[in-house]
Amino acid sequence: MNNFIQRYRNAMTAISQIRNGEWVPTYNNNSRKCLTAERKGLKLWIGNGAWFCDIGEEPKYFGLFWRHIVWHSAARKLKTNSERSHKRDTCVPKLT
Repeated sequence: MNNFIQRYRNAMTAISQIRNGEWVPTYNNNSRKCLTAERKGLKLWIGNGAWFCDIGEEPKYFGLFWRHIVWHSAARKLKTNSERSHKRDTCVPKLT
């Protein structure tokens, strides 16, 4: 039960940090997509959706259940907004 409560606290902390703008999205130069977000040396993987949304490579911070809550509450919006703004910055201007 302690692991479940700790993962809940980690998820709620990450959601509030994402909403406050503390996580900075980073881009892959090859695919031009936002795959991770960084904060103080930690990397939050947001490239593949809710099943893989966790800090690091193992499901140790959020677990299988709470990663879906983090994804649907905040990380999905972070990914879509950052990709939308990055696409606007890198697109070729239209000739008139």
